[in-house]
Amino acid sequence: SFFRKSGANGQPSQADQSLNRPSDHFFLFAHYLDVHDWPARKHAYGHGVEVFDGFLGELLDYLEDQALLEGSIIVLTSDHGEELGEKHFRESLGLHFGNPSYDPVLRVPLIVWPARFEDPDSPIRGQDLKSLILSLAEPRIDPSEKIRFRSEPEIFISEKAYQTIQLGPWKSFWPRDGSSPSLVDLEDDPAETLDRASLHPDVLAEHRSRLDTLAEEHWTGTDLLFLEFSEEDRQRLRALGYLEQLAPDE
Repeated sequence: SFFRKSGANGQPSQADQSLNRPSDHFFLFAHYLDVHDWPARKHAYGHGVEVFDGFLGELLDYLEDQALLEGSIIVLTSDHGEELGEKHFRESLGLHFGNPSYDPVLRVPLIVWPARFEDPDSPIRGQDLKSLILSLAEPRIDPSEKIRFRSEPEIFISEKAYQTIQLGPWKSFWPRDGSSPSLVDLEDDPAETLDRASLHPDVLAEHRSRLDTLAEEHWTGTDLLFLEFSEEDRQRLRALGYLEQLAPDE
């Protein structure tokens, strides 16, 4: 859903239509693309952030005007970050395309209002966001009670050209073409500028073992990826740039 305060030609706004609900107990998902689409719109990344900030303000004002903000929980997050010219030990595709995915792409904002967590500085994986929201929705006798929520300390990213895994401060990158893996220490080198693979073969071996286990547990053959996708689905995914990342050569 996208939100503006008032609709055109006296029509109800999209906010009014999206919040047409049987009660004041509801879940609303608002998806904004103003920051994501900054290259296509040919404006600065910061301008996209400012535009989104304005639309978010309109949504929060609307909820407040409708007496819906009090008692609500607001979760603000994103599906990926953005590279804006950072230099790493190896070039990636840049922007939000990863391959490999450095921390500017992986680290995204997560803001929960009102503050409900015991440890607000603890990182949360994107795959755990559903569980986090469900934990917020659980009824509690004391609404001010702090919630204890922690993600697993493991991050795994599977991309077209790389598999990447992070265990603790160590993060390794494994090219799918079989060439040598790379390793960075995020504690000593948060900008990911130094490849430490030759100095820590033991860490690489641990990561390789974990990757093999994940492959056995979760591997889906390419012949199964698109069984439920129609040709229309394929066209839409191709237009968004996703089909080429997943499908075998056609």
